[in-house]
Amino acid sequence: MFKVDYTVSGSFNSGNTFRVELSGANGAFGTTPNYIGQVQRTTSGSITCTLPIGTAAATLYRVRVVSTSPNVIGQENPGDISVKNYPLPKLVSDDTACEGGSFEMAVLNALNQNPEVSYLWRWPNGAVLNGNAQSVKQISANVGMAGRYVLEATYYGCYFTDTTGFIVIKPRAEKPTVTAEDTLCPGNTLHLSASSTTPGATYKWNGPNGFTSSAKDTAVAGLSAQASGYYKVEAYLDGCPSLPDSALVVLKNAPAVNANNNGPMCAGGTLILRGNDNTPNATYTWTGPGGFSSSAEDTGIINVQVANSGAYIFTVNDGSCAAYDTVNVTIKPNPEKPDAQSNTPVCSDTTLMLRPGNKEAGVQYLWQGPDAYTSTDAEPDITKVSLAAAGTYIVTADKDGCKRADTIEVVIKPTPLLPIITSNSPLREGETLRLNISNPESDVRYNWTGPDNFTDSSTAPEIPDAEESASGVYVVTAERNGCINAAQTIVVVSTPKDTGVYVLFPNPNNGYFSIRGYAKTNQQITLEIHNSVGQSVFTHTVLISNNLLDEKIAIPHVANGVYSLQFRADAKRQVIPFVITR
Repeated sequence: MFKVDYTVSGSFNSGNTFRVELSGANGAFGTTPNYIGQVQRTTSGSITCTLPIGTAAATLYRVRVVSTSPNVIGQENPGDISVKNYPLPKLVSDDTACEGGSFEMAVLNALNQNPEVSYLWRWPNGAVLNGNAQSVKQISANVGMAGRYVLEATYYGCYFTDTTGFIVIKPRAEKPTVTAEDTLCPGNTLHLSASSTTPGATYKWNGPNGFTSSAKDTAVAGLSAQASGYYKVEAYLDGCPSLPDSALVVLKNAPAVNANNNGPMCAGGTLILRGNDNTPNATYTWTGPGGFSSSAEDTGIINVQVANSGAYIFTVNDGSCAAYDTVNVTIKPNPEKPDAQSNTPVCSDTTLMLRPGNKEAGVQYLWQGPDAYTSTDAEPDITKVSLAAAGTYIVTADKDGCKRADTIEVVIKPTPLLPIITSNSPLREGETLRLNISNPESDVRYNWTGPDNFTDSSTAPEIPDAEESASGVYVVTAERNGCINAAQTIVVVSTPKDTGVYVLFPNPNNGYFSIRGYAKTNQQITLEIHNSVGQSVFTHTVLISNNLLDEKIAIPHVANGVYSLQFRADAKRQVIPFVITR
């Protein structure tokens, strides 16, 4: 827009209109006038002009004033007029804002790059909002600010305008009211509630330790120390937040709790539960499996069972806050009572067998008894048991450290001594065979058996006028209280011509024995004893007189084992094996 001043001479009729005509871009006026402004009057003055949109840019434009009554064409302006194309202002703006919020408007195109451009912003009611700014941010919006905003830009007398779209200011919800517990204890649940008088409002919560929620009524379970602080809520209506309300929540200090127990333990023991708390004037509560409860700080269970296993909760209440600790108790099952058994009574030198009557898989057993006896075999045997093994035996069953024991009394009956038999064998027919036990015991019964159905119960039986049929093995059995020991000897009864027969007795022996027999002639012989590998362990020279070899030999220094007595008589080699055992 611009103004053209004019001066008149002469008179003009009433109702006359003065018009400003614009030339073409080449400065020439065409047959079809291009009017850009007019005013109805008859005197000198000025006319406001507006270039039509689409006017081409050029530097040779001219203007002139013409009248309508009478029709007079005035002179052209003396200089050329330049017309420049410049972009119209283009506005961008927020289309919606919340009450209490903000919205912005700004020039988007090249106008905002030219410092020669001045700006004027107007409210929807035409009042000036802000002057000479390329952009406007309106804060603290209210519903009265809704409408279309106008930008007026001026550049070297050129006037440009643009209008925003209709900016909607949405009303916000009424400020909500928060209801909450203000003082709580760690572990408690905080309950939060919000209310607003705005129908259809929604809610958003935030608070300490990253807390958020979109519920009207919400809760925070298991509060920790980090949960102390302000909890804020806003009511939302159509996406617009209200003024916030908040509540300060403070957590009290809870008592320090540290519970323990003396488990794991075996069934039947005493479980001890300890609270270990130093809170003054506190009250205590224990709860556990099977309905267990106690109000003592330290408590326990006598004769505890496997069913008492589980979690025990110790709670301390200082009058303001309660805290708890949990201990897990393990009660291990005991093994079955082992029910000690054996084959008692047994005779000495036999095998004592020890057994648990109800042997269990996965259970270890320990036997203990007289003479420092121990065994970890579940079913041990004691071979060649001695009288010292008599007494009380304890068997302990161990299952994962839990033990039960049982005892049994073991009786060891003394076995009679092994009878040591002597005889006058070999002997000749018609002589008296004399058998003898050299180590008889007064409380032992003896029973002899031998050839020709021989039996006898004395310690020194005799057979007068022995015949050759009396030759053979004679066995004597010693018996006392059911315990038996037996020995044997070989008897040779020969005819006068029967020489070269020699008998070693007793056999087995304890290193003391005799060699007896008849030779054809009197002579000197050498007796040698060899061990099982052929080594000589004894040598002795004797004289046979009256054709009789009758020699007692003592070799107590020789170890138990198998030996052979060797000698040569009547030019014939004799080898007699025997055993030494003690």
